[in-house]
Amino acid sequence: MADRQTPEPILFLRTANRAMADHHRQHQRYPAAWHDLDFTFSLPGFYREDDPEARAKPSDGARWRPRGCKLTYVIKEATATTVLIQGVNDSGEVEYEIEQGMEDPRRVGAPPASEGARDTGGCR
Repeated sequence: MADRQTPEPILFLRTANRAMADHHRQHQRYPAAWHDLDFTFSLPGFYREDDPEARAKPSDGARWRPRGCKLTYVIKEATATTVLIQGVNDSGEVEYEIEQGMEDPRRVGAPPASEGARDTGGCR
């Protein structure tokens, strides 16, 4: 279950990056599609971790927006040695991204005007 205190993009990208690292250790390659990854994600109030909706479907491919999330998560690059995952908003702008070996994602875009300089994320 998602941590209510951690903003959605940070929580998702941290968790996804750890799952990517585990997959890489087992298969010596990063997966290019979400459903190839042993990964679940759920926001409080939307569904439980054991719910089928908490896992990407084959039709999601490299773009997955778990129910209730404010961003779509894109596996932008996945090779034998590198992975880049981005959190993309509804306007198509990258807000956050994370690469192999990073502990925390980096903010790419400016915070939305309604949030000012504060990063409140999307876990509500």
